Order: sequence, then structure tokens, then C-alpha cells
Amino acid sequence: MKVNLMFLLLACAGAQAHDGTVNVSGTIQDNTCIVAPSSQAQTVPLGDISAKQFATQGSGSQPVAFVIDLQKCGAAATGVDFTFSGTADSDDKTLLAVDSGSDAAQGIGIELQNADHTRLPLNQASARYALDPTLTDNQFTFYARYIATANSVTSGTAKATATFTLTWQ
Repeated sequence: MKVNLMFLLLACAGAQAHDGTVNVSGTIQDNTCIVAPSSQAQTVPLGDISAKQFATQGSGSQPVAFVIDLQKCGAAATGVDFTFSGTADSDDKTLLAVDSGSDAAQGIGIELQNADHTRLPLNQASARYALDPTLTDNQFTFYARYIATANSVTSGTAKATATFTLTWQ
């Protein structure tokens, strides 16, 4: 009888069920910004420069600043990487190639630089730039300049197009 009572007690203990609740909560925040209209399609005027200024490979023109303005950053936006893309120069793949054509300059490429005038290699992500979502505008200054890719530069048209891609953190 004791054995039967034991089995009965064990059977009752295992048959009890408990219901529980798991509550999950959180917030989905935006971690991107809007590229200001003034930054979406820019022309950076590098000027008319004598081919003689580029006496040797690696010599360059004065850098010209341009700004990429990011607006309305989400509350979770903390950083952004910039990647400039385009056709790479055949002599130096880190430079942007000038557009080809019968009147195109030869022996010259376009160097993109960060605010510290350090080269930003084409088609490679930059170092991370900090974003402040409390600011109306987060402005980032970059530079472009001509740089000789050969010891002899031939005069002509020297223009190119680069696009930029943003990677948010």
C-alpha cells in the first residue's frame, strides 16, 4: 500500500503544469542619415593648371575641398565609413582615372583625401567617422587634387566621376 501511495504521489507531482509569460520589449532605432541635397551631386573645380607644374611622377596640384553633409541622423547613428568608387587610374589603382578621349590629359590621376590630407584609396572604405545624432548637420570635409602618375604629363581635359557609398555603424 505504501508503494502504491508513493506512485500515486509521484504521478500527481509530475502532472502539475505551470503557465508562464515572457515579455520582450525594445526599440528599433534608425542609425542612418540623409545625404543633404547639396552633397548629392557636386562638382569640384580643380582649375586650369599648367602641365609643367607636374614635373615628376607624384607631383600634384593644390587640394580643393568639398563637403559631404549628412542630415537628420537617427538616434542610433554613431559612425559612418565612406567609400569612393570609380574607374581606377591604370598606373596607380588608388587614384581616380581621368575620363578618356582624344582630348584627354595623359599621365595624370585624381587623388581623393580626407580632412587630414591623407589619401583615401579608391574603392576602399575610409576610417570610421563619428556621427553626432544631436546635430542638425554632420559635415565631413574631403579634398581632391590632380597628381602626376608619370614623369611626363600631356595637357588636355582632366575630369572624372566618383560615387560615394556610406556604411553606417
